[in-house]
Amino acid sequence: MTAKKGFIPRADGDKKTWATNLKTNIGGVSATVGLVAADVTSITGSCSDIVTQVDTAMQAQQAAKAATATKTTKVAADEANIRTYVKRIKASAGYTETIGQALGIIGEDHVVNEAESKPELILHKDPHGWRIDFNLQGHFDGVNIYKKTAAAGAFSFIARDTSSPYIDNALVDNGTQYYAYYVMGDNEVGLRSDVAVVSV
Repeated sequence: MTAKKGFIPRADGDKKTWATNLKTNIGGVSATVGLVAADVTSITGSCSDIVTQVDTAMQAQQAAKAATATKTTKVAADEANIRTYVKRIKASAGYTETIGQALGIIGEDHVVNEAESKPELILHKDPHGWRIDFNLQGHFDGVNIYKKTAAAGAFSFIARDTSSPYIDNALVDNGTQYYAYYVMGDNEVGLRSDVAVVSV
């Protein structure tokens, strides 16, 4: 015996479409299937509530995504500003390790395995193109970034950047892909990053 799937879709977008359709059509067949007006009102009310809840959740998800992108951008800018001042502080003749400890501006010692390291690329839409954020782990000199558009057959080198973010102002269509390698001096080191894909 073949079991049928549940008639209510699981995905929110499909669920909304299904509920809208049921709300539209239930009244026309209610008498035929033995439903009274109160039954139709109950069913259409539930359908309306499903649509409202799905819309509310989708709007919240979009707002959270936008808030996260804004936070990432602003925090990165603020951190860069603070790092500029910290460099000045550490270069001052009056600077001591005690001061550094008190301000919390002495990083922990860490060993970077260059051979096993790979960049992590994070894409965001930018007013001037697409923003590619990455982390140099406080160790690498920069990254080499490669790109493949949906129409291209292969990746090609587009830029070496020594500080995050990189803004790609060229044509970027849905499905455009990026990857990067860390750079030390003039040499690529470590592993290739995972491929980051533009979705518009």
